[in-house]
Amino acid sequence: EFLKISVPPTLLITAISDIEDCETIVTSDFKKAGDHIYVLGNCDYSHLNFSEYTRTYYHENFKPEMVDSKKNFELYRRINKAQKQKLFESIHDVSEGGNITALIESSFGSGVGAQVNVDKSFNPYAFLYNESCGRFIVSVSNENKEKFEQMFYDALLIGETTSGSEIEINILDSQIKCSIDELQVAWRGE
Repeated sequence: EFLKISVPPTLLITAISDIEDCETIVTSDFKKAGDHIYVLGNCDYSHLNFSEYTRTYYHENFKPEMVDSKKNFELYRRINKAQKQKLFESIHDVSEGGNITALIESSFGSGVGAQVNVDKSFNPYAFLYNESCGRFIVSVSNENKEKFEQMFYDALLIGETTSGSEIEINILDSQIKCSIDELQVAWRGE
């Protein structure tokens, strides 16, 4: 018996480009302890619309937010300029799973931990799990901090990388800690 499984129509975009200087390439993994961690882009943490969190716990998707393509394009241009100036130690897009997933994945490559403080004015679930488009987690060295903050005056400082092999989230009056090894096992589904 033949079983047909159809995949819903899916937009797939592939980009290929020449890279003028491969020394400007930045990977997504944290490099060393003591770097500052920022969020770039849309920092609206008032909702969880259209996220893995709402699909998992509410079994529904709420209306996705409108993408501000002009604002995102301006951010991408600043990121490109900063990359050429070697201001980032790492950069990771925020997508499925939100900020928390991007932070965890940034620790996988190097085993460098992170200590993050969630601002009390934010909805903590939205801060951790919101998947709004046009957002990045970056790490910046002390040497580049001032120049970075001039270029990204709207960046949100959320913490720093640590020498420990764990992710620590300080949220409201609680602290959540988990080892990078345990997180990798969970991420791989083992």
